[in-house]
Amino acid sequence: MTLEQTTELILAAAAALDPAALEEAGRERQAAIARLGLLKPTLALRDAVACSLAAGEAAKRALRAIKQHTRNESRRLANIEHGFVRALHPAARHRIDCKG
Repeated sequence: MTLEQTTELILAAAAALDPAALEEAGRERQAAIARLGLLKPTLALRDAVACSLAAGEAAKRALRAIKQHTRNESRRLANIEHGFVRALHPAARHRIDCKG
């Protein structure tokens, strides 16, 4: 797979906020980068590397968004769970001691 193709994969995975696709695209990108030493330096290669770097930044932003969403969902689920656990406890009896 070429660097341009991996850039497209990364951008598509970042747009979809798909962690599995981002992981796969990252592996493909690493393999493509490992083969860069075999290629002759050209302006097209320079542009492809620049686009790949920009796609990496987009992937980083997507991963941050995924992490934030996961944290928010985790908090929401913890609050729901706490509500169910609280409902299972018997109501506290009021102890009013009036002597008169």
